[in-house]
Amino acid sequence: MNRKNILIVDWDKNFMQELREAFLPYSSAYQVAFAPSIAKSREILSRFTVHLVLANVQLSGESGIELLLHVRRWHADT
Repeated sequence: MNRKNILIVDWDKNFMQELREAFLPYSSAYQVAFAPSIAKSREILSRFTVHLVLANVQLSGESGIELLLHVRRWHADT
């Protein structure tokens, strides 16, 4: 079984730590990457195949919607 790659984008470190722990039991099925900003998420998207992106709509002065529009345009297979 091939693991699916999930990218989670949020600025809240505590929330991302909770998600990291929540995904641990599923590590054989999912590989999860975390990014605190749009810039870091774009870097991850350019280097790895990502199957699913979960993004906070409000990213400390940035817009998660902007990120999702980028994903839709440049990473249509995601």
